[in-house]
Amino acid sequence: MWLKVRSHQQNIVVGTAYRPPWLDVNIFLDAITESVTSFSHSDGLILVGDFNINLLDVSGRGYRAFAQFIESLNLSQIVKEPTHFTDHSATLIDVVCTDVRVPKLTVRHSPDRGGHAMILAEVKIKVNIPSPRWVTYRPFKNILDHSATLIDVLCTDVRVPKLTVRHSPDRGGHAMILAEVKIKVDKPSPRWVTYRPLKNILIDQLNADLCAIRWGNFNEINEVNELVRAFTTCIIGLMDLHAPIVTKKFKNPPHPWVTDTVRAMMRIRDNYHNKYKKLKTSALKDCYRQMRGMVLEALEQEKKCYFEKHINSNIGNSKRLWRNLKNTVLPNNGKTIATIINCSLQQGVFPDDWKVAAVTPLPKTNRPASLQDLRPVSILPCLSKVLEKIVCKQLTTYLERHNILPELQSGFRGGHSTAAALADVVDNLLAAQDRGMVSALLLLDFSRAFDSINTSLLLSKLRFYGLEQSAIKWFHSYLHGRSQYVELRLSNGKKLCSQSLPVNRGVPQGSILGPILYILYSADIIGHIAHCRYHLYADDLQLYLSFVPCDRGGAVALINRDLLIHLVL
Repeated sequence: MWLKVRSHQQNIVVGTAYRPPWLDVNIFLDAITESVTSFSHSDGLILVGDFNINLLDVSGRGYRAFAQFIESLNLSQIVKEPTHFTDHSATLIDVVCTDVRVPKLTVRHSPDRGGHAMILAEVKIKVNIPSPRWVTYRPFKNILDHSATLIDVLCTDVRVPKLTVRHSPDRGGHAMILAEVKIKVDKPSPRWVTYRPLKNILIDQLNADLCAIRWGNFNEINEVNELVRAFTTCIIGLMDLHAPIVTKKFKNPPHPWVTDTVRAMMRIRDNYHNKYKKLKTSALKDCYRQMRGMVLEALEQEKKCYFEKHINSNIGNSKRLWRNLKNTVLPNNGKTIATIINCSLQQGVFPDDWKVAAVTPLPKTNRPASLQDLRPVSILPCLSKVLEKIVCKQLTTYLERHNILPELQSGFRGGHSTAAALADVVDNLLAAQDRGMVSALLLLDFSRAFDSINTSLLLSKLRFYGLEQSAIKWFHSYLHGRSQYVELRLSNGKKLCSQSLPVNRGVPQGSILGPILYILYSADIIGHIAHCRYHLYADDLQLYLSFVPCDRGGAVALINRDLLIHLVL
């Protein structure tokens, strides 16, 4: 790879090259020579790289060929100490060949960064001082012009309270136009926020009301949907009593940490700045810089104190509140939640109230113009995720124990991260490169993968992989009868909801079970990859094939065969 750099009117060509150990030295050096000769009009050349030729072994055949190479190009190899280290050897295989002056070169080796050392070189490029030019011309600008015309214009729809025209004959025929404009600043509109003021909850009263609820009565309800509705009504009623939903108007004031003292310091700083612009004295410049530093330091301290007082000091209250809710609510209604979960699993029914998703569209850009500029986010009931997490843990354990999931699937699985996928693909590509092969890599992304799942086919695959009929019944209830509606937050803080519509395909977005169900749904795709190597990550598929350079046509045909099978499926 070659890079042409222009510095101080000098064209310097910088190149890097790597010789694999299996490549013949003469073939490699001939290729480099051919490239270098094409830059004959450059002012300097720097060639660096790993040549895999031990220059400390002066008797070796590679050393003699390299010496002839740099001599023929009138270059100098300036690295004189070992650059590659192993447990048993130290060799000089990394070179810096140049015809530019290098006053300083350092070789640094860190064992924890690999066998190769870091080479730091400082180069000096000679700057050619341009010779003076003599120009013969007629000074037309000195010709007296007795006319005055208006040819420079300023057109605007902004208010211009002041405009000045200044003409200096020694600066040419055109005058300088100075315009002062005033731009109307729109005040930010107030924000309306609807929320529950949890910080106003009185813990003692909440504890008393929680203890007064007869949680044992929930165990007498046998039907899971009725049990969920009763539990939800009880919790919502309790929250409406102690933290009713309120809508509050918030204005956008200036930063609260800009105090009167900071504003006074800003005025002093601005006065020094204005005086310095007029008088241009070094004393005023130093005073302005000192005052500017004091203002920045004061702003940083005031901002830190503000957040420490108004934000961090209240963190403890929130923790104490939720810790109390956990210690008080769960001992009382933890059995009720367990009863709901057990009834759902035993009856093979997923509660209907937990199948409704509220979709909130979030803009992808600052000014969305179409539906494609919005990202739908589905919000599901929080307790439904507790049930999903329990089922997901059992399902994942079963799939991993029976080796049903593909080994090279790195998404949504413990111990299979993006780093694992990247390391596997890159290692295979580099190994093929070391064998003198090239690789073709295809990155496939399945559009709307989670929304395109055929639920009937998914249930058939669950049955094929050995799940019991009771589990199939539960997943059938989980996947069917779902609905969703769109929820918008208006500027006045109120909500606007659309009509609820059924969801007939796919797995729920934002759910716990959605990713593992998709992985299971697409697990058998690897059985149709006949020629390429692969790696899966969630809904992405990497196909790659390594081949010798002369067999490019055959490799493309094999890749197309695998792709054709996927399209048919």
